[in-house]
Amino acid sequence: MIWLLGTLVLACNPTVQKSQEIIDQTQPAPEDTAFVLALEEEEEIPLSAIETALQEGIEEIRTVRANRVLTTYQELLAQASAECPRWYSGDDGPYWADDCQTNNGVSFQGFGISFELTESTDESGNTWTGSQIHCEGHIESSTKKLSCVGGLNELTGTDANGSPVFYSYTSPYVLEDDDGSTSYPQIKMWAVNHPDYKAIHYSGTASTERSIIQFDEMTLANSICPLEPSGKQNIQVSGLSSSWINLLWHGGENDAPQLCDGCADAFLNGES
Repeated sequence: MIWLLGTLVLACNPTVQKSQEIIDQTQPAPEDTAFVLALEEEEEIPLSAIETALQEGIEEIRTVRANRVLTTYQELLAQASAECPRWYSGDDGPYWADDCQTNNGVSFQGFGISFELTESTDESGNTWTGSQIHCEGHIESSTKKLSCVGGLNELTGTDANGSPVFYSYTSPYVLEDDDGSTSYPQIKMWAVNHPDYKAIHYSGTASTERSIIQFDEMTLANSICPLEPSGKQNIQVSGLSSSWINLLWHGGENDAPQLCDGCADAFLNGES
């Protein structure tokens, strides 16, 4: 069982083992420990590695924002010349495609297209403002390099009821600048802030040097069960074991209110 507090996950002091039961659920998690999972020694996965993996995965999706990439893309594109890169017309609008370098030393390799939305209404009645790009390859100057693959956006607006909404999708881009190298996860994220309904959603994969964490349609909302999200979370510690720790949340099970206790069912290699 795993404890959820806000958007962070805390352990309900479990012992997850290869058996049909989960034991020692009576003690609360220590407040100063972000993540704790107790595994049998035979699994040979250090507890500190599991704790670090969970903490890093959560922090990655909470702190990385697409707007920094969108701004960098436009800054680099503004340094293009008349000859580099070459521009073409497509069904979705103008796009660049080239492998070249400008006279001021900015290189373009691959292709890219960008869009600006201003109070654009979708089929669900949401009105969006923001930017999105689709890029394959890289753009590089003397101080910055953006390696891109796929789409990326960040949108804000209002829903059909006039409540604030947020949507962002990031692909595994890499941004290198004076602050170092930042790798972006492949994550879809949305949020809504209605007076009677507040929710945030994650779906995708966050990878760090030590772990892989999959968020499978996880939604935390103040309806049904405000103590925990719905969806699943899968964790693997890279280089230590091929085993996956799987967390199954009950936030969307309105027909079983007794399961709304802030704890997830934990499985190791499919066994509870």
